[in-house]
Amino acid sequence: MADDLNFNIQVEDDAPQKKTGISSGNNGGDARNVAVSNQSVPGEGREGEGHPTARMFHVGFKIGALILYLMLNFVIDNTIIAFVFVTLLNAFDFWTVKNVTGRLLVGLRWWSHIQEDGSEIWYFESFDEKIKNNSTDSTVFWGALYLTPLLWFGLLIIAFLKFNYIWLVVCLIALVLSCSNVIGFYRCSKDHKKKVKGFLASQGLKAMTGGF
Repeated sequence: MADDLNFNIQVEDDAPQKKTGISSGNNGGDARNVAVSNQSVPGEGREGEGHPTARMFHVGFKIGALILYLMLNFVIDNTIIAFVFVTLLNAFDFWTVKNVTGRLLVGLRWWSHIQEDGSEIWYFESFDEKIKNNSTDSTVFWGALYLTPLLWFGLLIIAFLKFNYIWLVVCLIALVLSCSNVIGFYRCSKDHKKKVKGFLASQGLKAMTGGF
């Protein structure tokens, strides 16, 4: 397999359609459908190859934040310091999942941009349709991604029932960050599946027409 992988960027604009350009240099293209090819991505690359280090970081920040939340009050008698440490770990996890482990483990990345008129544009980046993700990478990525907000929601309910408002804020921040990644990657994955179905349909049509 070539060292350079093909990536596609899908852009969703909630505002009325208009011509725009993005940083990749494809100026003047339709804002809803822009393709970028042959971007070299270090560390990614061969079909079926796993990324154990990326899996470790993908899970590690989440577990670390949860452990600190549950245990730090017993170690440090300072709620503010505990608040800062847990929030920072959640922020590190959000950035790592959004920009690193999502690309390495499932070949997806998302980001959004608020325009001057207040409308939001969503950008979805994905592997070429021919690339197949490692099954272990995918299982770890999606499992941890969906489980994390459920755990933080449970902890948020407990903090609310105990009237512990500082930890309620911590849980709320963690829940917002984790849910943002869930929504972003879900929409990105949904868009990628559409492209894969289109690719498979076109390949099937080529095979059928080539047989005549």
